[in-house]
Parts: sequence; C-alpha cells; structure tokens
Amino acid sequence: MFELTFSLSDIPRVGVLAFLEVLLSADNAIVLALLASRLPPHLRSRALFIGFLSAWIFRLGAVIGVAFLLKYL
Repeated sequence: MFELTFSLSDIPRVGVLAFLEVLLSADNAIVLALLASRLPPHLRSRALFIGFLSAWIFRLGAVIGVAFLLKYL
C-alpha cells in the first residue's frame, strides 16, 4: 500500500516537523508555567508534573491514532 522510501529531499521535511514539534512543546511549557505560577508553592511542582505528563500522554495517543488511521484507512 505505502512504499517506504527515503531520499535526501525528505530531510528538510523531517527538519520542519522537528522544528514544529519543538515550537509546540515550548508553547505548552510556557502556558503551563504561567498557569502554575498562580498556585501556592506546595502545589506548583505537582501541577507542573501532572501537566507535562498529560501532555506527553495526549501526544502519544495522537501519534498512535494517526498511525492507526494511516494503516487502516
């Protein structure tokens, strides 16, 4: 169904995707830090941990969902 090939013209595309991933991660970190800064100090570290963990879980779920759609649709 899909031919798995790699050429030198794919390197800029992968670079752009990596850059966008870093940009979106930084955006999430900034928003999470702004929201957590209003919390009392004893809750701040817990909120940051839960926020970062849930961001990674949602991102992993999105990747698995896209892989499923690409494989079966």
